[in-house]
This record gives sequence, C-alpha cells and structure tokens, in this order.
Amino acid sequence: MSTGTCTYVLDPDDPETWDGTEDDTCYVQERKLTADGVWRCPHEPRQGEKRCPFHLPVERKSDGAVVDAFLDAVANTSNGDLELLGARFGAFELPADRRSVERTVGGIDLSHATFAGPFDWSNASLDAEYLYLLGARFDAAATFSDSELETHAGFLGATFGSRTRFDGVLAREADFRSVRFDREVSFEGARIEGRTSFERSKFTGLASFEDVRVDGGADFRGATFTDAVDFHNGRFGGEATFASARFGGGADFSDAEFDGDATFVRTEFNSDVTFESVRFRRDADFTGMKATGDAVFTDVVVDGERSFQFAEIGDIDRSGIR
Repeated sequence: MSTGTCTYVLDPDDPETWDGTEDDTCYVQERKLTADGVWRCPHEPRQGEKRCPFHLPVERKSDGAVVDAFLDAVANTSNGDLELLGARFGAFELPADRRSVERTVGGIDLSHATFAGPFDWSNASLDAEYLYLLGARFDAAATFSDSELETHAGFLGATFGSRTRFDGVLAREADFRSVRFDREVSFEGARIEGRTSFERSKFTGLASFEDVRVDGGADFRGATFTDAVDFHNGRFGGEATFASARFGGGADFSDAEFDGDATFVRTEFNSDVTFESVRFRRDADFTGMKATGDAVFTDVVVDGERSFQFAEIGDIDRSGIR
C-alpha cells in the first residue's frame, strides 16, 4: 500500500512545474498556495511510484484509468475543494455510464492541467461550486457540447489548440478571459444564465456564436477575431460590450437582440460587418468605431440613445436605423 503523498509541486515562479514558459502567466489562486508559496499535491502516489495517477507522465498510465480516478476523486473527496492542479491527461472522455458528475461540497480545480488527447465532456452534467480550468491546455479537439454545467466555469488563460465546441452547453456563468482559441470554435445554441466574459481572448479560426443566449452581461472587450465570426440571432439579456475588440474577418450580428446597453466603442472591423434586423432595446454606442469594409445597418431598431460620434465607417447607409 502506498504511503505519504505525491511528490509533485507546482511553483508559480517556476514555469517548468506547470508546463509554461517564462512569458506565460500562472493563474493559480494565491489562497491555494502554502506558506512557502507553492502548491503541493495532497493525493496518494500510485503503488510503486512517487507520484499520483494525475501527475505521472501520460505515457506511464492508462487514459481511461486516470479518468476513472478523477471521477472517483470527485465522488469521494467531500472535505472542501478537489485540487488537481497541473494534472496530466492523455485522452479524456467521460464514460457513458458516468456522465453525471456531482460534488456536494466545494469545487473542482484543474488549473494548468494538460490534455494531450481529445477531450470529451459532451452530453454530461456537472453540479459543483466551480470548475476551474485556469491556464489549462487542450492540445487536441475539445467538446463540452450539450452539457449542463451548474457551476461557475472558469477558463481564464486556457489554450485550445484544436477544434473546440461548446454547442448547446448550459452554464450558470462562464469566464473565458484571455483564452486562446487556435482553431475554429463554436458556441452555437449555448446558454449562459449569468455573466460571461471573453475579455482579451484571441480567436484565430472561425468562430460561431449563432443562436447564443447570455442572460447576464457579456464582455468581449479587447477580444481579437482573426477570421470570420457569427453572432446571428444571438440574445444578450444584460449589458454587452465589444469595446476595443478587433475583427479581422467578416462579422455577422444579423437578427441579434440586445436587452441591455450595447457598446461598440473603438471597435475595429477590418472587413464587412452586418447589423441587419438587430434590435437594441436600450442604448447603442458606436463612438469611435472603425469599419474598413461594408457596414450594413438595415432594419435596425434602437429604443434608447445611439451614438456614432467620431466613428470612421466606410460604406454605410444609416437610413435603416430607427
């Protein structure tokens, strides 16, 4: 029987301990650290090893066995948060008979975890105080499609290296600040019951938010979209801001509805953008917006105040705004 605890130590000041580089940011919360400023794994090592199943190299363990160990830890660790910082996974797929994940006390912290193989949390449910994947790295395709996340889902600083899907996901609230989406990503039909933020996130491939619904505020300040992005038929229940966001490809907001104030202050559209048949139920602020391609504002309704002060827009017809 194994004795003691896993020897893995995550040191925020030593990027090698969390698979980072000197230029990367460590997102581990300070409250998780010991008095000497590090995080020490509390889990038992595997028989005959110095490290637990979560921190052994991927090539020295079974992908399925590690997923089972994760689900067992979620179910059996009832004293506070489940902390698996810096965990290393290969392929991660929830078994068909274990797609309902519930934690009665605390949250699940997978900050700076790495997923070397495909990640599949689709058609599943999670009930926990929070799910942290802060600074996590997904090297292969990742999907949360059609899942119910009754939790605060935190992806601050995460990197998605391949195709990513959150289609049809239902989440209490979600934090995607400073996330890198290196390939195409889809949030089609997703619903966020509270707030969500994509502040300073980078989208390299195609991005789709078609039919998305955000009941709380939506923050896209400083986000960068290199390719085309689709917000067609999106619903924003609270304040929505795209201030200082940059769109390199086409942007489609047609048929979207904004129930709160909508802000496009200093937003840059470097290709065509359409706001056809958009409904702004409060103020719409386009102050300082720049658009170098065609800008379509046909059948737009603004119930509150609107401003295009200092806007630099090429070919635009505002006659369709009322």
